[in-house]
Amino acid sequence: MNTSSSNWITRIGFGSGDLAQNLIYQTVCMYLLIFYTNVYGLAPSDAAFMFLVVRIVDVLWDPIVGTFIDQHNPRWGKYRSYLVLAGVPLTGFAILCFWNGFSGSLVYAYITYVGMSMCYTLVNVPYGALNSSLTRDTEEITVLTSTRMFMANLGALIVKSLPMVIALFAPMAADGTAITDKPESATAWFITMTIFALAGLALLIFSFSQCKERVVMDAKESENVKVSDLWMEFVRNRP
Repeated sequence: MNTSSSNWITRIGFGSGDLAQNLIYQTVCMYLLIFYTNVYGLAPSDAAFMFLVVRIVDVLWDPIVGTFIDQHNPRWGKYRSYLVLAGVPLTGFAILCFWNGFSGSLVYAYITYVGMSMCYTLVNVPYGALNSSLTRDTEEITVLTSTRMFMANLGALIVKSLPMVIALFAPMAADGTAITDKPESATAWFITMTIFALAGLALLIFSFSQCKERVVMDAKESENVKVSDLWMEFVRNRP
């Protein structure tokens, strides 16, 4: 493949998928626990246990998603379709995670956080296989991966600005400082997460629009894929 500007648009479009996921998922990973305990009103022990439960759900959910994706071919592309199909609910759940409408409700926190995590898997797993469907040129795959990692790190850097964005919308204390880590700052957290999540969704849609799948597994090769295949690989592939 040549290095024309159109290919760089594709590369940046592909990398935008990782930038988007970092804007949404890294924000949740880095700040949701702070929101739950300082703003939303959950006990630290309840929040910590919930994070453990969600990780266990991920262990069970990930191979199911991988198998489902291998067995299906959505009309918009085997892998790229999920940038939109799962990206929209991912955005919605991420925003709802930072909504204080049911302040202190552990049930609401579980529903929104588990839903967000499951939708993230539906985006991230097929996205991880997307570059190999764009080309089989090893040099181009290297460039795509490098672009992806650069934009992923860019997303992580942007996420670190979240406290400053919250401060723009937060109420002010008597001494003139922004209140960012108390229940009265809940609206500021919600607005900030909405901005980050919608920006992430826009990037997912951009990534979807620029990635064209050219090399996809034949349906006959994937129709017999099973969840149990993962456990077989654990036995056969010791590393």
